[in-house]
Amino acid sequence: MHIVLIFITGIVFTPNLSNLILNDGTDEHQKLIVNKMTTNEVIKKKATDDARRNAKKWLAYPQFALFTSGGLATATLFFSREFLKMDDDAAFISALIVGSSGLVGSYKHFSKSDKKSTKAINPENNMLFNEIYYKEYNYRKFKNIIASTGLTAAAGTLFFLTTFSLGGDFYFGP
Repeated sequence: MHIVLIFITGIVFTPNLSNLILNDGTDEHQKLIVNKMTTNEVIKKKATDDARRNAKKWLAYPQFALFTSGGLATATLFFSREFLKMDDDAAFISALIVGSSGLVGSYKHFSKSDKKSTKAINPENNMLFNEIYYKEYNYRKFKNIIASTGLTAAAGTLFFLTTFSLGGDFYFGP
């Protein structure tokens, strides 16, 4: 009975159970392990928070790309048909090429700002931080682009349906 009481008292008054299990005579070694684990957790949290915050700008990418490429394609189509007097096929091809360059240009613009923000985040190139940051950033970037594209498509469909009247004269049959 006394042995059980001493054992329970020892467990209750021991501040850290790892001292009983991992005690190799050096408390500094144990403190170093705990500090390293704490530091890694802080680095992981900071990398995740930074990636989440920096990936939010990609929410604007689909709208920006839509307006850039659509505006350039429309302007090129009107300019080539009205001022250059091109036939419809050549004007359409030129509008398609210029509109595609608008998509590529907007992606390059967003990617260039990515490189600037990632260089500013971690100048000492901590490997753990960079690994977690890029993994989380790419995931968040993809998720934000998909979500924003879906919202843009829904808003475009709603705008089309409320603006244009089809008058019931449409048929989707064979």
